[in-house]
Amino acid sequence: IVFLLLAVTWIARAEQSKVLTLLSDVKPDDRIELSGISGSDITLRTWDKNQISIRLKISISCSDRDYENEYIAKAMLHQSGGGGVVHVELEEPSSTGGSGIFSILHRYYLNKAISGEIYIPRDNPLTTDFRYGAMDLTDMKGELHLMGTNNNIKVGNCPALREIENNYGTTTIENSGGDLRLSSTSSTISINNFNGAVDISANYSVITANKIAKELSISDQSGTLKTYNIGGALTLNANYSTINGGDVNGAVSITCASGSIGMSNIRGKLAIDAKYSTVSIDSVTAAGTTSTIIGASGSFTLTNSAGNLRIDNPYSKIYLERVTGNIDCNTTSGTIEIVDVEGDFKAQAPYTPIRCRNLRAKNVVVTDESNDVNLQLATVPAFLQVRCRYSPIYVDMPKGFSGDIEMTVEYGKIITNFPIKNKELSSSAYGTAKIGSGTNSINIETSSANIELREAER
Repeated sequence: IVFLLLAVTWIARAEQSKVLTLLSDVKPDDRIELSGISGSDITLRTWDKNQISIRLKISISCSDRDYENEYIAKAMLHQSGGGGVVHVELEEPSSTGGSGIFSILHRYYLNKAISGEIYIPRDNPLTTDFRYGAMDLTDMKGELHLMGTNNNIKVGNCPALREIENNYGTTTIENSGGDLRLSSTSSTISINNFNGAVDISANYSVITANKIAKELSISDQSGTLKTYNIGGALTLNANYSTINGGDVNGAVSITCASGSIGMSNIRGKLAIDAKYSTVSIDSVTAAGTTSTIIGASGSFTLTNSAGNLRIDNPYSKIYLERVTGNIDCNTTSGTIEIVDVEGDFKAQAPYTPIRCRNLRAKNVVVTDESNDVNLQLATVPAFLQVRCRYSPIYVDMPKGFSGDIEMTVEYGKIITNFPIKNKELSSSAYGTAKIGSGTNSINIETSSANIELREAER
């Protein structure tokens, strides 16, 4: 009954309010520092005057009448500083009281609200921990350090962005620049047309970055990333994320434990560590370098690319098409399919079917255990070595081979149109040949399957 009577009394009590104002002239080079100000109905804006203008309405309703009166009496805007710094702080009395059941009853209800507007000069540097409000910082020329929480931040035409912290908020940056470090959690971030480098740390966030002049680095666990038109290197540490992007004028490094990656038009080498992920890359220009792809169980697709490639992806589907460069591929129980590839090909792939069409390679080295190996060569190899155990092997090549051929089968047959010396003993077969006067070499062997080596008739 006592609680009910107290609640009815407190709810019926009218709130108290007070208006705080501050108008202060500042020099063009003064650093402005705002602290202790928060409120969902406060807007921070810029203007052309060399003045700070603040008008805030504070309202409070509290079960503790003494604290309510104290808050209204003591809440104030306090200005301090010197040496090129102007510091403005909202000072509020702390809510302290007794202990025990009487304290619980005494402080059962508290409602506080702050609303208003803040204007600051466009040319001055700004540092603030403004929280739960809206910032519209258009045409802000001074250096910015925004260290708040849960804000709706809009920045436009600001050339000197340095630091933004905005957990659980929304940050939109347009036509700006600087050397930006941005941190956030569970937020939405959009950056478009930024003249400088950007470093973002924002777990569980949706991030869009477009037209970044220099390098871009993002750490976002379990988020959504869209990165386009990056002028420098791109580094993404984004486990459990969805990644899309393209037009990167530099190296790309991506770490993703279990997610989805789609990138295109990369002018630099790749370094991808993407266990349990789906990876699709189109158009990489990285001639003279070696890109590395590390995975575990997912898929990797690369098309229209130049540059060497090293793949270590044990249980994944690997598909390469229209690639120029040497390929070194290691997998255990996945699939390998390559189409229109020009470069040496090496595969260590037990329990993996291998399909190559239109492969133009001087050197081909394949090791398999128990799956088909099918090599359709568009050029005559200088060195071809295929060693398997329980895998049938099929090799088709154009006419013109000159060198040594050696093929061995323990339990199977040798089928070829080369003029080899073929010896069959029980269930095994052994064939050798010397074709022309060249130094090329073909060596194929398997334990329990057939070998088929074909040379085109023309």
